[in-house]
Amino acid sequence: MARADLPFESEVRKELARTRVHPRSRARHLPGWMYTSAEVFRRETERIFLKDWLIIGRVEEVETPGDYFTFDIVDEPVVVTRGKDGRLNAFSNVCRHRGAKVVEGRGNAKAFGCPYHGWTYDIEGKLAQTTFTDDVEGFDFDNCRLAPIQIGTWGGWIFVNFDPDAAPLERHVAPYAEKLGYFRQEDCRLSDTLIVESDVNWKLMAENFIDVYHFRTLHAGTFGTRKNPATNIPYDEDQVIIFRPGGKSLTPTGEMLLGRLPWLTEDDPSAAGHMPPNAYFTCHADNVQLWMSWPLSPSRSRIMIYRCSNSRATTSRSARSRITPSSPAFSTKTWVW
Repeated sequence: MARADLPFESEVRKELARTRVHPRSRARHLPGWMYTSAEVFRRETERIFLKDWLIIGRVEEVETPGDYFTFDIVDEPVVVTRGKDGRLNAFSNVCRHRGAKVVEGRGNAKAFGCPYHGWTYDIEGKLAQTTFTDDVEGFDFDNCRLAPIQIGTWGGWIFVNFDPDAAPLERHVAPYAEKLGYFRQEDCRLSDTLIVESDVNWKLMAENFIDVYHFRTLHAGTFGTRKNPATNIPYDEDQVIIFRPGGKSLTPTGEMLLGRLPWLTEDDPSAAGHMPPNAYFTCHADNVQLWMSWPLSPSRSRIMIYRCSNSRATTSRSARSRITPSSPAFSTKTWVW
């Protein structure tokens, strides 16, 4: 049942309380309106996606000064750049004049020119050129720039946060740095990115990523086979990271399809972990994957899957690809592991 006008106070809080105060043996699903309500979606955007640290890419996607890529978080357009000084920058991808996007896609540039009135910004986001503004009273050219966004990195992943008062990124990633640090994700390189859009609420995808219960049924023909014992380990109460003994890869037999990450031993377990709000790491002896669920609307999501492997096996930008279901390289069998 969709509720367009949820009261969001005592009645709703009481209804949600029964989904989280009991042990798992008495667990209940969230009510259906949590996945359909426009008001829930608005509040999720405001209180989660505009407040939390979010992963939007890899450092090797912007490894050379002038490199950039754009990314939309709900309705907020972002551009990430590598500055002339080698530092990473994140800005609102919105011209300070009339709000048009100043750049699309990814590439390498010395400056960004707004397609509407030609205002130009340098790679660090500072306004570099305008037209017909000399007689505008009070216009502070020297201090006009694309609105900055907090940016940080961990494990080779790029995080952004719209909230200038957010807690440090180090606090957000601390449990993952401690428990998943042995995978040395910062020494891996991006090999593929799969992008799929689907008519489903983003939370359903996030829940699916941590649901091992469905493996033996839905994925019985691939990695859910009983030949791989590492796929049947549930999460314990309040657990966000699990370990799979034996370092098995997520293939039908557990066999590795890529060479073992050279810093791992045969005794190192595989692992999986949910990083709120929308990231899911699945780490194996031969590769690391990040599965992301991005909201587009209450009923539509964009799923992005990054796969990283040994840096010696993926050494150049030309070796990496961005794959969609219409791409010749797309294969559902390739992407089950």
